[in-house]
Parts: sequence; structure tokens; C-alpha cells
Amino acid sequence: MPLTCYPIFLCLSEKQNYRMYTTIIIYAVLFLIGAGPALVAMLGFLLGNLLGCNINEAGTDPCVRNGVEWGETLSSMVVFGWLTIVTFPLAACAAIGYTVYLFL
Repeated sequence: MPLTCYPIFLCLSEKQNYRMYTTIIIYAVLFLIGAGPALVAMLGFLLGNLLGCNINEAGTDPCVRNGVEWGETLSSMVVFGWLTIVTFPLAACAAIGYTVYLFL
């Protein structure tokens, strides 16, 4: 069975290599599920600041740039961050469960 060797002197078989990449992908997806809404909210705040708009959760101010109204979209992005309250604990529990599965 051919081995794949990495610079850190770690040699893995094809099956071990597949399992390592699968594990990395699963943890990356769980991270995006858990932190995704918070990242979208931060992007909304960033775009609002770059466009010079007043973005908050209470309501929207007119934010017209290049003939397009961005206030409602940016406000929705910011409010979407509240979904992190649900997604982060669920993703953390799934990551813990997957870690336990890996060691069994």
C-alpha cells in the first residue's frame, strides 16, 4: 500500500489520508455553520461603515449608493447575526460528537 509523506515526517496510507481530509472538511463545515451568521453580521457592519451608512438593529436609515438602496439589506445582514445563538452551540455539540466518534 503506497504511503503519502508530509513535511512533518508523517506518512499516511491512502485510507488514513482520506480520513484526514474528510475530518478537515467536516470541521470546516461545522465552523461555517456555527460562525456563519456572525460572519455575515460582521460583513454587514463592515459594508455599512465603508458605505458611510448608519446600520443598526432598530431600523434602517436611507442608504442610497449608485442608485441602489442598501439600508434594508445591510440591516438584515446585521440582524442575521442573532442566529449565531442557535447555530454556534449546535455546531459545537456536533463537533464534540464527531470528535468522540473519531476516538471510538
